[in-house]
Amino acid sequence: MTDPARPTCNFDDFRIEEFRIEDFRPADAADTSRSAQPLPTRGLDWQAAVLLDAIGPRLPLTTLRTTFPHVLNRLVAVWSNPKLFTKAIDDLMVDDRGGRRGFPFATLNELTDLRVYYFSHVHPQATRPDPAHGRGWR
Repeated sequence: MTDPARPTCNFDDFRIEEFRIEDFRPADAADTSRSAQPLPTRGLDWQAAVLLDAIGPRLPLTTLRTTFPHVLNRLVAVWSNPKLFTKAIDDLMVDDRGGRRGFPFATLNELTDLRVYYFSHVHPQATRPDPAHGRGWR
């Protein structure tokens, strides 16, 4: 049963309750201070982990998951908005600041696969703006 007081995360057809660090501590743990159990600092956010589980083996995103978890965290933050998702993924794939090395080829492939998956399975009704024909986001 879902507790209405706990926040939830909704990825369209996929819904879970928010995890709390207390949910993962042993019930008999005597010391619950922060110094006893440090929190991870630069890994995947729980929302990104949930999204990867929902996508499953269709799109493993191995290099993004292991080498660039902050990139997945950034994309999950805008997952529900096609316009913001497109801007975020475009900013990641195209260097407009100059002088950057860019992602390894395998990571670029994963970002491209994620973009295709997003617009074919998550938001297939979304279309990019077409300034030549005077159409905006749908």
